[in-house]
Amino acid sequence: MKENNANARTGHDSYFRSVFKAPDRAAELLKLAARHNESLAEFLKTVDLSTLTEISEAFSDTESFGYADLAFTVKIADGERNRDSEQFEKERSADLLVGILEEHKSSKDPNIIAQLVKYWYHIMAKNQRNIPTVAIVFYNGREIWNLENKTMFPNYPKYYRNIGLPFRLELVDIG
Repeated sequence: MKENNANARTGHDSYFRSVFKAPDRAAELLKLAARHNESLAEFLKTVDLSTLTEISEAFSDTESFGYADLAFTVKIADGERNRDSEQFEKERSADLLVGILEEHKSSKDPNIIAQLVKYWYHIMAKNQRNIPTVAIVFYNGREIWNLENKTMFPNYPKYYRNIGLPFRLELVDIG
C-alpha cells in the first residue's frame, strides 16, 4: 500500500512538472495564482515574466523527500531596480535574477519547510549565484493549510523563531 501511495504522488508530481515546465505556462500559472494572492501579485510586479527560464535538471532527492517540482530564474523588471544604488550602472549591464522554486502538494506536509530549504540549497545556493528566491507551494488539498509560521524552527522557544528562511515562502491554495 505504501508503494502505491508513493507511485501516485510521483505520477501527480510528474503531471504538474510536465504541464508547467514550459516557462510560458509557468508564467500563466503565476499570473492566475496572483489574482487571489496579494503577496504573490506584489512579487510579480517586480519581475519580467518574459525572461522566465527553467533551471534544467532541477535537484531531485527521491529517497528523502520526493521530487522538486520546478525551478526557474527570472530577471528583475527594469523599473524595479534601485536607481539610488552606487552599483546601479554595474547592475544595468548585469542581469539581476530572482530564483523561483515551485512545489505542488495535494495534502499537508509537515516537512515542507525542510524540503524547500534543501531544494533551495542544492538548486539556488549551490548551483546558481546566491540570489533572492521565492518558494511557491501550490496546494490543492481538502484541508485548510496555513503556512504562516515562516521559520525554520517552529517547535523551539520563541527566541529561535526569528531565525528566518533563506527564501520568501508563498502558499497558493488551488483547491
